[in-house]
Amino acid sequence: MIINKNNFFCVILVIVITGSCTSDSTILFPIKDSLGNIGFIDRQGKVIIAPQFHESGGFADGMALVRKNDKFGYIDTKGRQVVTLSFPYAKSFSGGFAVVGKGEFAGGGKEIPAHGYPPYKFRGKFGFIDTSGKQVIECRFGLANDFSCGLAVIGEGTLYYDVKVVRGCNPYTKTKYGFKGKFGYIDKTGNAVIRPVYEEAHSFVNGLALVKLNGKSRYIDNKGNTVWEEK
Repeated sequence: MIINKNNFFCVILVIVITGSCTSDSTILFPIKDSLGNIGFIDRQGKVIIAPQFHESGGFADGMALVRKNDKFGYIDTKGRQVVTLSFPYAKSFSGGFAVVGKGEFAGGGKEIPAHGYPPYKFRGKFGFIDTSGKQVIECRFGLANDFSCGLAVIGEGTLYYDVKVVRGCNPYTKTKYGFKGKFGYIDKTGNAVIRPVYEEAHSFVNGLALVKLNGKSRYIDNKGNTVWEEK
C-alpha cells in the first residue's frame, strides 16, 4: 500500500490493528510533519529518517518505496537511497523484485500516479528491478504485477483512460478505462512461462491462478494447465 497525506491516518490505524507483535528492532513506522512530508521512526519513537518524502510505501525486502515530486525510488532502513528516485511509476518490492515503469502519466509530471493495479493513466512500459536497482527484466510489457509463487502476471497490449464530456441539457463526464490486450505469466528471468492468451489473469495463490479465457473463468496451474473451468 502506498501512503499519502490523505490516507496516512487510516494506514497507521491498520498497522496498529493488524500488525504482528514482533519485537524486530529494524521495523520502522511512518510519520509525517506539518507539511505532510513523510519520514520514519523506530520502536522507541526516535526519528530515523526525517520527513522528506511526498509518498512512501512500507518496508519490504529491507527497502521502502518513496516518492519526491514525480519520481519514485527506494531507501533502506537508514534512509539511504538504494535505488535513485528516477522512476515515474514503481511498486514496493515483493520477493526481491519490484515493478517499475518507464514513460509518463497522462497530463505530464503533475499527474501523481495512483498506485492501484493497474495504473490506467500511465503511458509507457513496465518491467522489473532487483534490490540493487538493476533492471533485471526490461520495461517491455503493457502491464505487469508482482511476482507470486515464482511467476508474475504481464500484459501484452496498452492501458487506456479516456474522459469524454457528453453534451446535452445536463452535461456529464463519461470515463472509460481498461487494458487492450491479453495476459500471461513470466518467470524471474523474464521468459514467458504461460503465453498471453487470457482476457483476465490474477496472481498465483497456493499453486493456482484464476484466469478468464473466451469469457469463462478457470483455474490454471503453473504450467498453464486447466484444473477447473466454468461450465
